[in-house]
Amino acid sequence: MKRCPFIRVGLIFAISPLLLAFVTSIFQGGSMWDEGSGTGGFIWFMLLTLPVGLLLVLIGLVMVVIRRCYGESVTHAQHNGLVGMEVEDERERILNRPNLF
Repeated sequence: MKRCPFIRVGLIFAISPLLLAFVTSIFQGGSMWDEGSGTGGFIWFMLLTLPVGLLLVLIGLVMVVIRRCYGESVTHAQHNGLVGMEVEDERERILNRPNLF
């Protein structure tokens, strides 16, 4: 199973309007905070990108905790074609191991 870097993508997406305002202010020569020059207007996009980016970070953190607690062995067992009792034995082995926290 390929891992998607939700945490990194979420952080970059959340601050992308700041980065865009900074880069465009370099080319236009104004302040990145000045909305009159046009570059400061990009910061208003954070009203949309910040919640979505933080949601992606939260999903990534939940995925990290689940992988650390349960591992990927059940997913690998299902992918490798193990069925019936073999999967149940694998789940029981995972659930009976000591907690990591």
